[in-house]
Amino acid sequence: MNSEASHLKLPPLKLGKLTVETPVVLAPMAGVTNKAFRRLCREYGGGLYVTEMVTARALVERKPESMRIIEHDADEQIRSIQIYGVDAVNVGKAIRLVVEEDRADHIDLNFGCPAPKVTKRGGGAALPWKTDLFHCDCAYGGQRSIAQRYSPDHQDA
Repeated sequence: MNSEASHLKLPPLKLGKLTVETPVVLAPMAGVTNKAFRRLCREYGGGLYVTEMVTARALVERKPESMRIIEHDADEQIRSIQIYGVDAVNVGKAIRLVVEEDRADHIDLNFGCPAPKVTKRGGGAALPWKTDLFHCDCAYGGQRSIAQRYSPDHQDA
């Protein structure tokens, strides 16, 4: 087999101002995508490696286990975390904490987890019906999309 034929060349993944040269995203997995596992993945190539899902409320309350989950190695070039929440106030506070403390470059909001323990509280895949989370004020004034409002490069006027 020709070695050129065995390599697939894909364009980089663009996430706002972030560029992931290898367009592969490691999905967050509870009990799996911890720092050690993400480090192991990085040793085998580039991509975006997301932390385990962490609840917004636990971040706001600064629960030690949740704060550990969002820790990154110094060499993680795009620090990505996934936040799960069921109310706009705590989601906003958690995002604010992460941004103001420079704990991540990319925040993934969990809108897709089908696990019953997540959806029965109105989170994950049930969130598209909770439209208040799509437009949370989050104490910064004026409603904007979460992605726009909490971009690390965003400057309040």
